[in-house]
Amino acid sequence: MSTGLSVYSTFDSSIENKICPLYSFNYYFINENGEKEELVLSEDGAGTVLENTHSTWEYKTYGLIIEAEIILSNPDFLFGNNGLVNDNATIGIALQIASKKSAQQIIRPIGEIKKGEGSNTIITFEQELSNEVFYGNFQIKVLLYVKEPSAELTMGKANIPGMMLGTIIEQLIDIDGNMSAFPIIKINDPTKPLWYVEYNIDDATIDSFDTEHVCIYFNSAHPAFKYLEKRDSQVGTHLQNEVMASALTLIITHVKSLPEWDYIEQGENLEEGSIGAAIYYFIKTFDWNFQSAELLSESIRAYFETLGEDQYE
Repeated sequence: MSTGLSVYSTFDSSIENKICPLYSFNYYFINENGEKEELVLSEDGAGTVLENTHSTWEYKTYGLIIEAEIILSNPDFLFGNNGLVNDNATIGIALQIASKKSAQQIIRPIGEIKKGEGSNTIITFEQELSNEVFYGNFQIKVLLYVKEPSAELTMGKANIPGMMLGTIIEQLIDIDGNMSAFPIIKINDPTKPLWYVEYNIDDATIDSFDTEHVCIYFNSAHPAFKYLEKRDSQVGTHLQNEVMASALTLIITHVKSLPEWDYIEQGENLEEGSIGAAIYYFIKTFDWNFQSAELLSESIRAYFETLGEDQYE
């Protein structure tokens, strides 16, 4: 056991320029017909999100599949005196997908590199993200690590299995979008109602608009939950609208009672992604009436009803 600082070569811009990583990530989901349907990346003003052609994809319903191909040119530059490890070591390639909001992580090996095996290394993988596990956003990383050490020890070269050598690809994606991402958690508790809201807000201008600070719970143990989940019927659509409108009314009314409401209403001193920033977005974007809880509830319900008014005509 050592308490000293171990210094060794890691992946940096000079190595990156030599091996020129190229990658292609493709995102899919399985639709109601059992077919793969492609998702595309777009910017929503606060980050990178996924969407399909007809805007029918919801991560909470369909989950997500990631397929990728990675090409590393001249991988021998990773070895030797100017590389990351000794010539006879083996470098592993790992996929890491982590979601801070849902406190979940996937990490698994997807390939390896040895010196002298060719001018290009091609890695492919497929990974499914379960809608029962991940929510909020996630970060994809492709990592290099020591898989098999060298028989020789060289100062400044990592040589212990599992030692991380650096990140070659990194991408952050918001699964649920920007302000359209409501903080929802599904539970199974026969003693609870179909849905309810809980708050843990210290300062709405700072605290994130996520399940840690304000949460809408959907209870799968309730007999009416099957209608709440059913998206292909008028009953399911109207029930979802009623629940979300009521929950938003409760959240906004609660935040209006807080000392920082004046800042939120004016859009001042709001941290990006905070509860206050989300509500200010609602104020500026939608024609909701914030004068009273009654008028707010009515205007939010009217808004949700217009979202699906063409679906069942």
